Amino acid sequence: MGDKYAVLIAIEKYQDGKLRQVTYAEADAKEMSATLDQLGFKIQDQQVLVNEEATKARIDSRLRRMVERLCEEDELIIYYAGHGFNTADKNYLTCFDSEWADIVRTSIPLQDIFDFVRSSKSHRITIFLDCCHSGPVVRDEYRDMFGEMTDEDMRKFFMDTEYHFCFASCKTTEKSYPSEKLGHGIWTYHLIEALKGNAPGAIIRDGIITSDSLQNYLAKQVPLELRQTRADLVTQTPIAYGTKTKEFIVADVGPILKARRAVAQLDVKELKRVAFRSESNLRVKSLSGFIKRRHQVPDSVNSYTEDFLNKISSKELNAEIEKARQAIHTELKYTRKQIKIDQGEGVATIFTPDFSLEISLTLDVDDPSQAKLRWELVNITSPELITSEPFNRAFDRTFSIIEFEYSKPFNVTELIDSLEAVRDERIDLYYPSNSSTCRIEIENLDFTILVSANRILLKFQRAGSPKLLLDGFKQAQQLMYKEHKVALLPS
Repeated sequence: MGDKYAVLIAIEKYQDGKLRQVTYAEADAKEMSATLDQLGFKIQDQQVLVNEEATKARIDSRLRRMVERLCEEDELIIYYAGHGFNTADKNYLTCFDSEWADIVRTSIPLQDIFDFVRSSKSHRITIFLDCCHSGPVVRDEYRDMFGEMTDEDMRKFFMDTEYHFCFASCKTTEKSYPSEKLGHGIWTYHLIEALKGNAPGAIIRDGIITSDSLQNYLAKQVPLELRQTRADLVTQTPIAYGTKTKEFIVADVGPILKARRAVAQLDVKELKRVAFRSESNLRVKSLSGFIKRRHQVPDSVNSYTEDFLNKISSKELNAEIEKARQAIHTELKYTRKQIKIDQGEGVATIFTPDFSLEISLTLDVDDPSQAKLRWELVNITSPELITSEPFNRAFDRTFSIIEFEYSKPFNVTELIDSLEAVRDERIDLYYPSNSSTCRIEIENLDFTILVSANRILLKFQRAGSPKLLLDGFKQAQQLMYKEHKVALLPS
């Protein structure tokens, strides 16, 4: 199996102000890069040229050098978002430094890109062109000076090759349109959705996307989206160029779907308890009931000092209870009778039809001069509740810890051995000699993962909503499972 490479080119703003802006081209390229990374096109093996980086010289150099390094089993994807045009029966793609006064010489002939592709040893090269073909200009007097791109070059080149395929966002007589709602070009948005595994209509079997299945999906979805986006009668018809004599595989999203299914099982049988938690410290002498001349700061934790804390902290505890009750009532619309509060010494539990919230204030065992304020959200009746907007508004920026308790023992030693075997430099492991627990830190993730035989704990650097914490776990699970087939849940 070969390596995977990509060259992504997007020009949203041109150096020459006479060339009109290509709305959302930059967002398209960046999202495409992230999507390809999920498909095994590692960031370090991508050349992403956006705006001022996409000069004619740089595009030419990066494409040529990338193609030269390809072996027969390697795969290459070329993506372009910008303006295209035709003159003297030749098609061109504009660059950041293209100049209106010398547009031909400062743009790249599409045939040059085809020549690069033809010279490569690779048996799998895919080109995606999201071009506005009908002229790269703004002012009306310029519109007739250049004709529309023709598809003759594309059809001639891809007619007799089984190793290359090209997808274009529209016919050469049409424009490619953006969508403010989507924040992307319409065609590129749906292309990315397919490559993410979010478009069942583009998948034929076991996660495989072929040239036919992708083109059929885009040909149906893009015009439909366009009708929902624009009231006028414009058209945009996606086109594909390539031989139909052999099935051309564009992508395999099977691993993504498998990882997604593995994460989806989170809410089913592997777990018997999910808890969201926040912990913060208050200085004992700052509590409202503490009298400086009369009281002493505790230096140990026992029944006497705990009783003392309960007496001097009742105002703070009541304030926390009311803050939580008000947020739950306002956002989740529970009635007075649906919210029940059971309050004792130093602790209170708020019961609702869908979850329970326990709030406690206790002395910190490690530092008795501090009181530990803790919120713990448990007994969540529905997984869907965790992702609902009202629930997350009620607990926005509240929790920094999420805990999953397993329904059956987890093999921590096997987890350690599996992660050490893959030698991923982004993942650091810390564990005792008996391998009873393991602390995992992953580069660019703002939380630490603590794993034991019966539970997994994620500690975040900043407090967030329940959905944010759950998404963090899913991100770690997908990264480890997608790339290394290592799961954070018992199998």
